[in-house]
Amino acid sequence: MRINLEELQHQREALDNIIHNFPLLDDVNSQDKNGISATSIYANPLIQYAGQESAFLDVKMETGTGKTYVYTRMMYELNVERGLSKFVVVVPSLAIKEGAKNFLTSAYARQHFSQFFPNKQLRVYQILAGDFAKKNGRYQMSADLEQFTSAMTNDKNTIHVLLMSDKGFLDKASSALFKDHYDVSLITSARTPAEAIMMTRPVVIIDEPHRLKRDGKSYSNLLKRFKPEMIVRFGATFPEKPKTKNHEIDYYRSSGPVYDLDAVRAFNQSLVKGVEAIYPTLTNPDSAQYKITKLSAKSVTFKSRNREYEVNIGDSLASVFNDNNFDGDIIYEGSKKLSNDLELHEHQTLISGTFDNSYQELMLKILIDEHFDKEQENFFREGYQVKTLSLVFIDHIPSYRDQNGWLKQAFERLLNNKLDDLIRDYQVKTDELSQSYLDFLRTTKTSLNSDIQTVHGGYFAKDWGEPDDSAVASERDDILHKERTLPFKNEKGEWNLRRFFFSKWTLREGWDNPNVFVIAKLRSSGSDNSKIQEVGRGLRLPVDVKGNRISNQEFYLSYIVGYDESNFADTLQGEINQSITDDMVLGEPISDAIIQKLIDLGTHGKTKRAVQNTLADDGILDDDFNVINVEGLRQLLPKVNGEKIKKRPNGVKQKNKIKLNKKNWDKIKNLWLTLSKRYMVKYEDLTTMGWLLLLSDILQNDILQVQHSEQTRQRLTKNDDLSGVLTLQATNEEYLETSIGKLTYGEFIKRIAMRTNLSIQIVHQAFSEFLPEFVQNKMESGRQLSDYFNESSVSSFVSEFKKRFDNKFATLYRYQALAFDASTSIWDKSKQEFKDEVDANLIGQNESHEVLIDETVTLYEGPSVRFDSEVPELDLLKQKYKPQVTSFGKLPKSAIKIPKYTGGTTTPDFVYSVNGDLYLLVETKADNKRHTDDQIVDIQSKFFKQVMQDKVIYKEAHKINDVLKVLEKLND
Repeated sequence: MRINLEELQHQREALDNIIHNFPLLDDVNSQDKNGISATSIYANPLIQYAGQESAFLDVKMETGTGKTYVYTRMMYELNVERGLSKFVVVVPSLAIKEGAKNFLTSAYARQHFSQFFPNKQLRVYQILAGDFAKKNGRYQMSADLEQFTSAMTNDKNTIHVLLMSDKGFLDKASSALFKDHYDVSLITSARTPAEAIMMTRPVVIIDEPHRLKRDGKSYSNLLKRFKPEMIVRFGATFPEKPKTKNHEIDYYRSSGPVYDLDAVRAFNQSLVKGVEAIYPTLTNPDSAQYKITKLSAKSVTFKSRNREYEVNIGDSLASVFNDNNFDGDIIYEGSKKLSNDLELHEHQTLISGTFDNSYQELMLKILIDEHFDKEQENFFREGYQVKTLSLVFIDHIPSYRDQNGWLKQAFERLLNNKLDDLIRDYQVKTDELSQSYLDFLRTTKTSLNSDIQTVHGGYFAKDWGEPDDSAVASERDDILHKERTLPFKNEKGEWNLRRFFFSKWTLREGWDNPNVFVIAKLRSSGSDNSKIQEVGRGLRLPVDVKGNRISNQEFYLSYIVGYDESNFADTLQGEINQSITDDMVLGEPISDAIIQKLIDLGTHGKTKRAVQNTLADDGILDDDFNVINVEGLRQLLPKVNGEKIKKRPNGVKQKNKIKLNKKNWDKIKNLWLTLSKRYMVKYEDLTTMGWLLLLSDILQNDILQVQHSEQTRQRLTKNDDLSGVLTLQATNEEYLETSIGKLTYGEFIKRIAMRTNLSIQIVHQAFSEFLPEFVQNKMESGRQLSDYFNESSVSSFVSEFKKRFDNKFATLYRYQALAFDASTSIWDKSKQEFKDEVDANLIGQNESHEVLIDETVTLYEGPSVRFDSEVPELDLLKQKYKPQVTSFGKLPKSAIKIPKYTGGTTTPDFVYSVNGDLYLLVETKADNKRHTDDQIVDIQSKFFKQVMQDKVIYKEAHKINDVLKVLEKLND
């Protein structure tokens, strides 16, 4: 299929600004600073300000608005205007490189540019990973690089473009580009490939500059080794200046980009698709949130409901959290990654219910429903048809690639169900177009269930190692060559069925396809990538089956995320609108984006100069058109005066670690030799009849329920006030009954047994006795009993069981010591001694420098103390104790791991050593205690009474006197 390119107004504006700001030829100097002749037949002509970063150019264009088109046409126009013919295009990834190569070499692009430059040809060279390999004992030279550097520039009609990724070539000192061990003679006196490139005096184009930051190795080597006479960066987002506190963007020129097509303008002028975010609400009411408070390669600390959990390498989340909503045995593999390939970052929040495979299936169902809603709309649209495509980001490649992977199986099962429904609907329609669509659906179903299906495909980084004739390579090439997936039929008249793409991170940047109408992100990416970058894969306006870009109607991209990213649309809206408020900087030039918005308002003039003069007359700008009245400027643009992010208050930087005062810890070592043992909770046996009575009582509380789903749709829309700001419209769509989450009876009973530690036999017996009564008296008419066996019913049962167990069996357990030690926050079980230091936040979230440290008794080295509450914790730390107290201090979390019958562990807050052989352990509580606080006190009290007997006194303290009275009695 041939895509019909157009010359669009915003692209023409960008090109005009680039050419206007591009330096003229240097007619004064006979050679450049590297000694290369200004008239070298291998090099570009010498330009003014060559190599000066302050003269380099930035072009900011929103994703999907045609950056590749603009920089390609820029090369043609610079060849005509300045005689430049040697260009190097540097990209940060293989996917972006393939996309650029496909465009630069495509027949449709060449035909389009030949209209404007009939005698010009653009020749593309590329550097590949194996180009410099050693063969027969001799190092090879890249043929493409040799041809690029030795191409003569006296052929005025040929433009030479070297395309390369920075990965492996510019990001390390050992790059083949910097070595001089090649037998091939390069141009003139060049010793290395990089020096040969430098001698062409190239103009470098950087695509996606936020990935090639100026303080990074790739950029540094690019500047030093290639010594380009000009760099032009093209991107939707640019990096921040390093080591700046006010998030200042790192542009080459103080005036900013020479062209700035920001997100607001792109959305408001309908240069890209609109965006609506959709997320399903949680089907599991027991879902809990776990926020990462500390992250390292070896462990992760989560906080949930005022409790902290430490997850080490190999630990199962379901086990540590006692939360079986983490479907499957997801473990922490280390290096900040879970076993499902999810990359973690600090402050990230995991919601257990979103890790249940049934929730992922629900997202897949929404994806499929959204896809076919848009597919039918685009197939039956007036005029030419539009092929509809969808993109799915996943986090675990084997779940899709493996033949029996759950994701692949779930997707194909749901897709088959949807196709059956649609085929049934269209079988009764007799018009020609409906019959054509029916054939499309039937062919899709046939292929989906064949040995080699062509309906969906994946693209992952490792796919480059697959043979070119493999099915995986076919999927990869279809996705990378967008023109392959845009027509409905191939040249043989056969249906082109590929329309669902799966990827991990590889397609998150640089790649796009104009006909992607739905994107689903099955789990949080765990990255800080721009939300605009993420949705950018489907922002480009679609093309019809004739290759024509459609710009005369409004299209929306559906972006499906999980409940853990339910603020996605808010974040996206804020990021888009932020560009307006960020441009209002006191003392800085007014941005072109704000001027354009004032032109749209029509209140200050119709041209840039007219607006600047009017604002200067009004005291908003000075004579140099710098902003001198920010608030006045805000008032001109309604609803643009949003709050800025508050700066963090200045203060003392808190330490990450606190040293243990080892001599005082050694005073309580005998206590720790006992407490460091691993203990387990052992329940007293209950008769079968007792368990059945409990379960029967639970089942009478409307436990069984039909599972429904609700989804929220948030659409970014334009404001009528012409302020340029995008607003958010959210709608909660009706509860929809779904088969997602349904379980067979056997799986239903098994899940309840697993999550309650009950035997399958007892659970089955309880349900066998209950179900006949339920079917007769409580089951809704028209329902099947199987409708009630689902995830929601499991969660309701488990939740009610925990409540009943809490009330009835809280005392029916005892502690049993195991034969090995527990790993705690302060005890090194391998060395059988206390650790040297501990994480400060495990001791307390607050810090005080006002407490005088008595090093003879305190457990930590100063100069500050850590605490969670002022009353009574800080009061206890300030207190001066009598000599009988030989050591004391606040215990870090997980210092003693007392198992709780409700799951997890607990640790008291304070420890005191009195006269060297008696210990006081204190749990501090506020006066307004919750039920869970009482549980903790009861658990700790029972543990110390059973395990330590008369060697430990345990006390619950609400105020300092509660502790002092006990100490007084012990001193007596």
